Order: sequence, then structure tokens, then C-alpha cells
Amino acid sequence: MSTDISRRQTGAFVPESRGWPRGPHGTGPGDTPAIMLDFTLIDASVRPNGFAPSGLVLGKVNGTPNVYGQYDPAASDGRQVAAGLLFSSVSTPASIATTKVGGALFVHGFVDDTRLPVKTGTKGILDAAAKAALKLIAFG
Repeated sequence: MSTDISRRQTGAFVPESRGWPRGPHGTGPGDTPAIMLDFTLIDASVRPNGFAPSGLVLGKVNGTPNVYGQYDPAASDGRQVAAGLLFSSVSTPASIATTKVGGALFVHGFVDDTRLPVKTGTKGILDAAAKAALKLIAFG
């Protein structure tokens, strides 16, 4: 397993869409902890443009030092509990099967939940259980 912290463009350029935070609270230096994003745990349907979008609901993988994947209420590896939102978009690595990519986790602040990127399905969506788990984030 390798770790890749470089940025690369794999598709057409799409500007960052971070309209979901409702102000700067929780976005300052030191507010968004560094994480490793496991792209094998993120559905291809949420990253059609070559990146995982900011605002994606994430869960922490049990038994790993700092690895996160797409929140999935049906998972049994720890991702069934929402841990935060992906703070900035992260490019899909060249080799998804063997690479984890560095990112940042939004864990407290104010969020406009109508502007989060995933609105349908069950994985990565902000459902009632995810809202309850994310106690330091005010949604509305």
C-alpha cells in the first residue's frame, strides 16, 4: 500500500464548490484535521469528474490510524458512523486500488445542508443518523 499526497487533474477542470459552509467558523488553521481518504471506499458515482467533492459525508474506518471513506449506514467497518465532511475536493489517485490520498476533515461549524454534494441514495448522504453523530456541526 502506498500513500499519495500529490494533487493531479484526472478530468476536465471543475472549480472547487465549497458553498456548503455557512461562514468561516471551523475553517481556520488547525480546525480541519488531516486525514487519509481511501478511494476504494468511495463510490464512483460521487466522483464522476475525477475527484471526491468537498462536503461528502465521511466515516472513519475501524482499526486504522487515520483512514476515512464514504459514510455508509449499512457498513460494518466504522463508516456506518459519520465522522465529518470532506473539507476540500480530493483528486482521484492514478491507482485507486493501492493508493490513499491526503485530505482534511470538517468537524465543527455551520453548514447549509441543502448545498452538500450527495442528495440521493444512502451512501455519503446526510441522513438523520449522520446529523446526530456530527454533534459539533449545526445544519440548516
